[in-house]
Amino acid sequence: MIVEQYNWKVIQILVNKPAHIKKEEMEQLIDIVIFMSFCETTSIKTLLESIHIATSSKWCNNMQEMGILHLNDNTKFIPAGKGGHDKVFKVRPMIDRIP
Repeated sequence: MIVEQYNWKVIQILVNKPAHIKKEEMEQLIDIVIFMSFCETTSIKTLLESIHIATSSKWCNNMQEMGILHLNDNTKFIPAGKGGHDKVFKVRPMIDRIP
């Protein structure tokens, strides 16, 4: 479902350059988002550069285009140190759906 929604949204935003991602690519992104929710990295690009993963230009382009994907409303984010802060806020909708 996430892959279909992403592909539908990216067609609307990138009309001249639609990107159709595969399930495996979405799984990679979700893994990275979960990992980033536990570390103090400012961006996916910074994380990938620090561990020397971003070597494939096709993969890098897909990662940039996947920046469109949002699983949660950022306006409801509570900063660290404040009451109600959730370390996995970005992926909480997915975690809540796990039985």
